[in-house]
Amino acid sequence: MADYISKYTGAQIDSAVASGSSTTGVINNFNTLSGSSTATISVGGGINTLSHITASGNISASGIIYASKFESAGESGETISFNDDLNITGNITASGDISASGLITAVGGISSSKGLASHDDITLYDKSAGGDILVKLHNQEGFATSDDGIIDVYQNNSVKARIHGNGTSYFNGGQVNFGSNISASGWISGSNIGASGTINGTLGTAAQTNITSVGTLTGLTTSGNVSASGDLYVGGNDIYDGNSGGTKRITLGAINKFEGDISSSGATIYAKNTIANDDATPSVANGTYFETGTNTDTITTFDGGSAGQIINVISKAAITYDVTSTTLKCGTTDLVTAAGDLTSWLFDGTNWTCLGFTDQSDDLS
Repeated sequence: MADYISKYTGAQIDSAVASGSSTTGVINNFNTLSGSSTATISVGGGINTLSHITASGNISASGIIYASKFESAGESGETISFNDDLNITGNITASGDISASGLITAVGGISSSKGLASHDDITLYDKSAGGDILVKLHNQEGFATSDDGIIDVYQNNSVKARIHGNGTSYFNGGQVNFGSNISASGWISGSNIGASGTINGTLGTAAQTNITSVGTLTGLTTSGNVSASGDLYVGGNDIYDGNSGGTKRITLGAINKFEGDISSSGATIYAKNTIANDDATPSVANGTYFETGTNTDTITTFDGGSAGQIINVISKAAITYDVTSTTLKCGTTDLVTAAGDLTSWLFDGTNWTCLGFTDQSDDLS
């Protein structure tokens, strides 16, 4: 029999407590504590039970409810709902889904053997509360209904790497290594792109002015210059200008054939080059045919020569070649020419030796 103590008489009451009545002390050894559908059972102190508390309605508390376990009966549609924050110092274990209309924040970790699902963004932070963002999974910024997935990796709260489902993906945080092939229908851009194997396809240089290779470049098309600090090998026999179908310029073989003029740094070998007036040491780099200025000048040497280079110079005025104390070698007396005279010179790497002098005033018959 339940042990009820009357508030008014202090005597034991061995019958039901009437509606609206109160008791003090301890209520022991009862099986059911119940009321009508509109009744409220209020307890001012603690409730200690060795078994379950079962309610078909709500259980509410203005203070804290302490429990080592919260568990639903497991029937279809049954849930445990919290309208305010839920702070748990231990683990949350669920054989089914855990859902929340707001954020789920965990200072520790979140693990699942079934997978994690979210209908909004997922953000991973540093260990400490309020720490930096590490990784963020979200949709296209500014488009709430977009289904274009984005994975961002952060450094110091700034995006350094991005994988975009329908946009530009990039890696700015360091090196990216791939153990297999890379295939792209668009651009692959970066300050340094290296491969231990072969890079096939078109290499574009929209943002990069140089392509450096320590191996082999196959099928390289460039609108700029191609330079090599080492050897430059051409697998075919012909070199063309422009794209496929351009004009053939060089045919390689036992005897290399050059189509058209050969030029370097703006001076064409077979073109006429004019020496400026009053230039005593004119440059003859990359040329063979020169005409002097129209002033009466003295030339003491030629600059920019290459060993083995032969030049032919036609005087357009009274030009004197100083051959007595310079690198011009042509006997013991300075060579004086008049307009129309021709001199030819051979450079040995140090000196220019006169090969011939044609004096147009002489009878050469």
